[in-house]
Amino acid sequence: MPFLRLTLMLLAGLLLLLSLLAWLMARFLLRPPRMTDGKASWVLRRLTPLDIGLPFTPLSFSIRDEQSKNPLNLAAWWIPHENSHGENSKNHKTAILLHGYADAKVGAIAWAPLFHELGYNILALDLRAHGESGGKISSGGYWERHDLHQVINDLRARYPDQTKHLTLFGASLGAAVAIAVASERADIDAVIMESPFTDFRHAASGHFNLLGIALPQLHRAAIWLSQKMAHANFSSIRPLDLIPKSTSPILLIQGQADLLTSPDDQHQLERAIAQRPDGSTYWRLTDVPHLMPLSADPTGYRQRLTDFLIATQSDFAQRDN
Repeated sequence: MPFLRLTLMLLAGLLLLLSLLAWLMARFLLRPPRMTDGKASWVLRRLTPLDIGLPFTPLSFSIRDEQSKNPLNLAAWWIPHENSHGENSKNHKTAILLHGYADAKVGAIAWAPLFHELGYNILALDLRAHGESGGKISSGGYWERHDLHQVINDLRARYPDQTKHLTLFGASLGAAVAIAVASERADIDAVIMESPFTDFRHAASGHFNLLGIALPQLHRAAIWLSQKMAHANFSSIRPLDLIPKSTSPILLIQGQADLLTSPDDQHQLERAIAQRPDGSTYWRLTDVPHLMPLSADPTGYRQRLTDFLIATQSDFAQRDN
């Protein structure tokens, strides 16, 4: 009898410990560490677009948080192209850069010089619970898509001429937000998905594996709990399901060694792009990890981006005429 009692106590203790661990994992998933100035200075060697030679204006967007129904302030940098001013300006295109999980706009501007070279105005945005933006919970794109809808509407009201044509660029989590918005709007000219995941739940599980927590049952418990805590439904915002719903052409860039997307997930994304009727393109780089395609092949990256954007510009130029 004492042995049975001890066994039950140990099992109860183990269950309590696993429950606590699942809660901590869920909380970690929803509350990514913010990219501070100190971290950006150490890791990225930059603090603002001026550090890469691009003048900018800080912006703030006061939006309605669709989760809490309270005001939410989102921070951004507006990087205008020098040819976007004046009565005779023909520069009506803007790229919105969306960073990944635990990153910020200071990370997203790694891609800004490419868009600047192609004549784009640029908005680099801090997603909720990231960088200098308000909010405490990141939701895998579920609530972020509502935020971005409002930012786009506000940006177009502020800069009507410069934002007649919009391209969304998203890295990892940002890619999920970009395709979620593009699947619901008909006024996005192009979408570029850098290192996307098929499903936020798959990416979360991969992230836990990288942290050394290789227990699938615990992953599922933490992800289920995180959805309850965030009042979010991750299955409704799977990028794999949203790619066919977008009316915008898509350039999807994937590193073959991306540990957040399995080989099967990558092949599913490739098939989803191949089945689209427009000029969408899938580009996979061999032996390249998550978010590293630009560093791995800067020349090829620039060429792929240039070819894709020139094609989309031709499409909207025909529509304008």
